[in-house]
Amino acid sequence: MDDYIGLEFQIESVDPDFVTESEILLARQHTLLWNEEQCLDIAPGQNSSPINIIYDVYGEELSFPQIYYGVPRQFDLNVQGTPYMVATSEIRRTDRRGATPDHVLYMAMKMLRIRFVEVDTELHSILDDSQKDLFAMLRQHGKPTVFFTISANEIKWPKLLKILHGLSDSFKDIHVEDPLVNLNRSQRSHLVNEDPVTCCVYFNKLVDTIMAILQAKMTYNPFGPYRVLDYFLRIEFQHRGSPHAHVLLWLENDLHEKISENMPKTIQLLTDLCSVSRNDLPGELYANQVHKHTFTCTKRGETSCRFGIPYWPMMKTRVLLPLPMDDERKNGLQTRATKLRKLLEEKNCETLGEFLVDNNLTMAHYLDTIRATLRRPTVVFKRDLSEIYTNTPSTRGLRAPFALTVICSLYWKSTAAQLML
Repeated sequence: MDDYIGLEFQIESVDPDFVTESEILLARQHTLLWNEEQCLDIAPGQNSSPINIIYDVYGEELSFPQIYYGVPRQFDLNVQGTPYMVATSEIRRTDRRGATPDHVLYMAMKMLRIRFVEVDTELHSILDDSQKDLFAMLRQHGKPTVFFTISANEIKWPKLLKILHGLSDSFKDIHVEDPLVNLNRSQRSHLVNEDPVTCCVYFNKLVDTIMAILQAKMTYNPFGPYRVLDYFLRIEFQHRGSPHAHVLLWLENDLHEKISENMPKTIQLLTDLCSVSRNDLPGELYANQVHKHTFTCTKRGETSCRFGIPYWPMMKTRVLLPLPMDDERKNGLQTRATKLRKLLEEKNCETLGEFLVDNNLTMAHYLDTIRATLRRPTVVFKRDLSEIYTNTPSTRGLRAPFALTVICSLYWKSTAAQLML
C-alpha cells in the first residue's frame, strides 16, 4: 500500500510542462480491437453453420453482463426498435451503466457495420446533402469571413465536472465544491473517460449556445459590429476522443477587400476581434493558448515544429504575400528563416528591434525572409518576443477557450476535398 501511495504521489508530481492533459486522457482510454477474422465462429446447434460471435443476435447482452445480466432485451410489441434507437435510449438514462466507453464503442462499431452493409447509399446521400448545403450558402453569401474553431477542455470545465461527479459512483467520498480544487487531474480525467456521452452532449449544447450569442443583436455579442449572419458547422473527434467544432462564419459588415498587402479594413477587423496579448485574455485562459512542443509537432518526420511555431514577432499586424516562385533569393531566404527560428527558440533578445540588430537584418530583409516561408497570403499578427508561442490568435473579450482564425478571403479554397465533408 505504501508503494502505491508513493507511486500516486510521483504521478501527480510530474512537471505539467512535460505531461499534457491530452496525454493523461489518452493514457486512461481503452482501445477496442475489432478484427472479425480473430473472433470465434460458434455453431448455434447441430447441423447449423458456425456464426461469428460478432453477428450473434444476443452478442451485446452476453458481452456486457454487468449491464444486461445475460438477459436479452425486451421490447414493446408495438415498437420496432432500431440499433440507433436502442443505443440513444440506453446512453441517456440516469443509470449510467450503459454509457461506459467500452459499451459506447461497441454500439458505435455495431451501427457502423450495419450502415455499411445495409445503407451505404444513404450515407453517401447524407454527405452529398451536406456538401450541397454548403455550396448553396457560398452561392447565397459569397466567401465566408471567418474560420472558427471550438475545442473541448473537459477536465477544466467545473460545471461539466460537477455533472459527471453527480452521475458517477467514483470519488463519492470526496466533497466537490470546486472540481478544479477538490479533484486532481487524474481523477478529473477518470470522470471524463467514464462518461463520454455526457461530455459530448454538454459540448454540443455549449456550441449551440456560443453560436446563438454570436448571432444575437445584443450588446453582449463579443463580435460587436461583426455579428454572425450565418454559419456552417461540422464536429469531428480528435485522437484523444474529445469533440472539436469547425465553423465557417459569414459576418455582418464583411470586408470584400482585394487580396494584397494593403488591406486596411481587414487589418481593422483583425485588431477589433483578435489579439495575442496576455492583457486581452488573462489568467489561465491565456495559458490555454500558449503552445508547448510535444511529439505531435514532429510526428510526420519533421525536423522542426510543423505548426510553424515559434511565430514571427511583428511590430504591427499585417498581411504578407508569398515570394514569387521565380524569385532567385527564395532558397537563400528559406535557409535564413530556419536559422532565425532557431535563434527565436533560444530567446536571447527582449525586443524585435534588438533581434534585428543582433542578426544584421533590416525590416525589409526580415519581411522578405518571412515571405519566403509562406505558401499563401497570410496574416502576421502583432506580437513581441514574449508572445511568439501564443497560438494565433486569442479572441478579445471571450471568456471561453476559443481559437479564432480570420480568413478574410485569404485562406479559402472552395473545393470539396478541403471542406472536410
